[in-house]
Amino acid sequence: MAQILPFDRLIVIDRSGDTAVYLQIANALVHHIRTGVLRRGSQLPGTRELSALLGVNRNTIKAALDELQAQGWIEALPRKGIFVASDLPEVKVGRGIGWDGGAGVQGSGGWSRVDGRGGNDRDAVAVGGEGKAAAVGKGAVAAANFELVYANEGGVLDRKRRPGNIFIDDGFPDSRLAPMDVFLREVRSLSGLPSFRQYMQYGSPMGTDYLIGVLMTYLNDTRGLHIGKGSLMITRGVQMGTYLAANVLLKPGSQVVVGEPGYAYANKTFEKLGAILNRVPVDDQGIDVPAVERLCKKKKISLLYVMPHHHSPTTVRLSPQRRIQLLELARHYRIAIIEDDYDYDFHYDSNPVLPMASLDHYGNVIYVGTLSKTLVPAVRLGFMTGPEDFIQLAAKRRAIIDFQGDAFMELAMAELFRNGTASRHIHKSVRTYRQRRDHFCDLLEGELGGRVEFRRPEGGMAVWVKWPGVDLARLSELAAGKGLDISDGRFYNPPGRNYFGIRMGFASLDEGEQERAVGILRECMKKL
Repeated sequence: MAQILPFDRLIVIDRSGDTAVYLQIANALVHHIRTGVLRRGSQLPGTRELSALLGVNRNTIKAALDELQAQGWIEALPRKGIFVASDLPEVKVGRGIGWDGGAGVQGSGGWSRVDGRGGNDRDAVAVGGEGKAAAVGKGAVAAANFELVYANEGGVLDRKRRPGNIFIDDGFPDSRLAPMDVFLREVRSLSGLPSFRQYMQYGSPMGTDYLIGVLMTYLNDTRGLHIGKGSLMITRGVQMGTYLAANVLLKPGSQVVVGEPGYAYANKTFEKLGAILNRVPVDDQGIDVPAVERLCKKKKISLLYVMPHHHSPTTVRLSPQRRIQLLELARHYRIAIIEDDYDYDFHYDSNPVLPMASLDHYGNVIYVGTLSKTLVPAVRLGFMTGPEDFIQLAAKRRAIIDFQGDAFMELAMAELFRNGTASRHIHKSVRTYRQRRDHFCDLLEGELGGRVEFRRPEGGMAVWVKWPGVDLARLSELAAGKGLDISDGRFYNPPGRNYFGIRMGFASLDEGEQERAVGILRECMKKL
């Protein structure tokens, strides 16, 4: 039977906000499911009843419930009704442990400050320490002779592009769609305003106040976060955020859990800091949570790195069940989580699932994202959120190598978000990329069917394509001679493993370019 709850008080609708009403309802229900207010297996009121309680059209309620069902939070049972998914894990709601070690203060997950009685180590951090602090200080960087085990050190960003060749990238936006004229016009306009002359001087490594304020509101409204200005800093993309977070959290010998296959640039970051990688499988539901738990029982894990949306390279989405399980593991074992949400907005088959950070009651999650995919990769803007003390420490580390970001780039981006240009561009891009995804996947199936294996991704800008038994180095060489530059797959392979896989970006290619590219691959496969 349905829980007897005051749904008209649990779900507060802001009719003047930018977020669609059905999404506000869906997000509110997700929040109450994840906090345990709505128990797993419990029945929800019918659409007519919810419509009357909330004072909205019944079709709006249906749209909200359809969204929740698509994301896996609820299930419809014929002739019985709509229920919270029964396979969600139980949520244990409790009080967090403060960043400063005090009980009951939200914001740390058991991390504690290290006294660091030794000069430059004064701002070090311990993660999940039960008396054995994982101090980060002068010895935090791995030895200079540390050897990378990846065959392709440069990876996807260092691929040679031959003039005139089509390029299948790793999953980048199409720069031809970006409103760069508007962006540059904002830069010129702001640079002439007397009120913005302050930004011509040195600023804060946290970023400009203007972008922080605009972005804070945007993230809180669209991703269900609950952050203040002190909990948000601007970075030069996700990679800088990942590095800064890891630099604060890790020391040589720290144990880090990553997915396999995984994101090589993040793995290299952790290895360069002297961490030990523990690789756990990634399947079609995301990272293998039981495998993570088994590691937690054997080792003192300091950090878990996850990409819940469009995991790289496989593009899979971490299921709601596993998201909750990971948060509970992090709470229980006092583990920090870096949640890399590099292309949250670009989801096609439903709306994105709210990030894990949106319901992090214990302050375990450091949430990193990028704004570069909103425009073009060359505009290096990203963000990182977390407990305020943590963000302050990360800003200090950033100042060592980079006093601040590009103030006018940040101000112009803030204007694009403030005046709605960014949102309109995202919506337009999502429609375009959805069409390109479908066209590209149809081409792969029609032209290369039987020779390749892939799943149509729910979002993102690339398809993870496996080529069983194919010599990808030879394929890449043959394709280059015919006018197509494509990876040889080595970048995605960990030591001793060959996935025979390539991430094939579709977003930056129009339909004609896609057809030429797949046609070249078809011809090359004949020679192989």
